[in-house]
Amino acid sequence: MQTGALAESVGILKKSRAVWALLLLASAAFIYFLEKEWQPSAIFSLSFLLGGLYFSGNGNIWKALRFVGLFWPKSAKKVVFFSVAALVFCVSCAIFVSAVFSFFGILDSGKVAKKISELPAHILLFSFTAAPLSEEIFFRGFLFRALAKKFKGRYGVLLAALLSSALFSALHFSYGSLAQLAVAFLIGIGFCLISHFSGSLWPAVLAHSAFNFISVSIILLCKASGYCPF
Repeated sequence: MQTGALAESVGILKKSRAVWALLLLASAAFIYFLEKEWQPSAIFSLSFLLGGLYFSGNGNIWKALRFVGLFWPKSAKKVVFFSVAALVFCVSCAIFVSAVFSFFGILDSGKVAKKISELPAHILLFSFTAAPLSEEIFFRGFLFRALAKKFKGRYGVLLAALLSSALFSALHFSYGSLAQLAVAFLIGIGFCLISHFSGSLWPAVLAHSAFNFISVSIILLCKASGYCPF
């Protein structure tokens, strides 16, 4: 029995090393082919992905995938339901923040639109493919779950959601927009709660990707038409 368990553990360790090697190789290749001016942002994003997975499983990739909630759940309908709910929440947050900031005359979403419209095509593609996955793995998969386990008690999950979402919001500081920080903070809380109640990270990943795609598409359409209301 002990020999069999040891052999199984060694086999899992070898598989983990092989997956880590492939992930690192793919990341290095991706960064190498990027434009030099955008390499730091890609390194930053991929660090979230690799760091989140590594610390979630202490080096064991399979344990990490289970911890962050990336194993596909048995109910696809549940994933679809929570994904749609998360996307609706994201759009609602963006509309709410825009309305409030506009009412007080401090809406500065134009800074975000200007910066995004100047990005090259491959970075825009990265923004709604690899970036949402890496950010969700780190902030909701690893950080939120780790904090929720540490903060025991009635409000442990909520406190973990607030702290991880504050850090997630700070990640968007480079846009120079207060509205962007507010939207990111609210969306972060929503993603934490949805990943918690759904038991899976996939709804947050899919909604995050869809929201970024919609945002980028609207900005590019506005730029093409010559009319941008924000």
